[in-house]
Amino acid sequence: MTDTLDLAVAPLTGTHCATCGRTFYPARDLCPTCWATDLPAHDLTPTGTVATWTVVRMGKLFEVPYALCYADFAGDVRVLGRVVNWVEDQPLAPGMTVTTHADAETGDHVFTVDHASAPTEQEA
Repeated sequence: MTDTLDLAVAPLTGTHCATCGRTFYPARDLCPTCWATDLPAHDLTPTGTVATWTVVRMGKLFEVPYALCYADFAGDVRVLGRVVNWVEDQPLAPGMTVTTHADAETGDHVFTVDHASAPTEQEA
């Protein structure tokens, strides 16, 4: 597990179409909705919510097992990321709060999850 104390909160930078109002991550040069080409850089909020998740148990890129999740961010944007503070005995759940961070080693974005934000059985 990555030491989350060393991770700086970092918003994801995508683009926003001023013509139709859609937001994209990763950044795009062309809006697929209205074909506009003026899409300025746009920082997404650094927090989102877990939409769905999975555990990867085989692989060579990261120490296994590790969790991946799709997280929803403002502007109807869904992003896939690795959850660096996940452990086997703390399952993820849809609706949990995630925060984006910059991984100093790879430059990629990673997520941390707020385990206290897990929905209760009544909310699920």
